[in-house]
Amino acid sequence: MTRPTPAKAFSIRTKQLTIYSHLEAGTALREVADGFVPGRVFDVHTHLVRGTDFSDTNRPEFVNPDTLLGAGALRQGLAAWLPGRELRALCFGIPAKGIDCRAVNAWVEEECAAEKTWKTLLLARPSDDPEQVAAGLGGRRSAGLKVYHL
Repeated sequence: MTRPTPAKAFSIRTKQLTIYSHLEAGTALREVADGFVPGRVFDVHTHLVRGTDFSDTNRPEFVNPDTLLGAGALRQGLAAWLPGRELRALCFGIPAKGIDCRAVNAWVEEECAAEKTWKTLLLARPSDDPEQVAAGLGGRRSAGLKVYHL
């Protein structure tokens, strides 16, 4: 395999890392990970995405109406890049003006239910009813809040 041209290279401790400009460099990424990423991985900022949570006016450019990137897709992607590792994640939805935070939070909780070591953050707005937000924190996976001024 021909490696793509590196976008930039840098060193952390004594290990040279190269960031490639193309995702087709999956093999190169795995090679770097094998010499750098530990056996236990905890992704602390993981957005799960469901395209139906957005209207045509508030949908981010990178989300199509039929986009569905849940826990299964995340686990599959992480396992491809980081094979053989214990994978954990802190998951939450993508904030956008006008979304139904309760529906997004319920979906993220449901997506993560089968992942025993994964946690979730609830999306909330300062204007949300504090009692409803507190009730949402009672979920088995909930680790806290991500408050957005939307």
